Amino acid sequence: MASPAKKTADPGARLSTPVETVRAFAGALGLGDLEAAMACFAADCCFVTPDSTAVSGRGAIRGVLAQLIAQTTKISIESSSTLFAGDVAFVNQQWQIRVGASADAAYLQPVNPVLVLRHEEGSWKLAVAAPWTRR
Repeated sequence: MASPAKKTADPGARLSTPVETVRAFAGALGLGDLEAAMACFAADCCFVTPDSTAVSGRGAIRGVLAQLIAQTTKISIESSSTLFAGDVAFVNQQWQIRVGASADAAYLQPVNPVLVLRHEEGSWKLAVAAPWTRR
């Protein structure tokens, strides 16, 4: 019997607005698509881990995202607003982060992530992502 195909994020996911970029990131992470999640980040990005460690650059962030994918991390976006200052945007959202595959073993945390995006090369990319800011 053939194994089921792995779900992947839409490779044509649009990153034409800051909110679309964040949605693409959340969707790719939930589907376990590391490449699509990485495509949402600027080259000189910074990501704050759940233990408040700041990691910089795509190489370091790739390792963190791979760990989150391995833990079956899913993000549900509950609300969103955006403030713009030229080529920089602050996205204010409320998320539910769920870690764990089964309902009885999952950890659910409501958060207000800190998300700063920059418009570069025709799309919006995450420059700073600190997802675990508690409500």
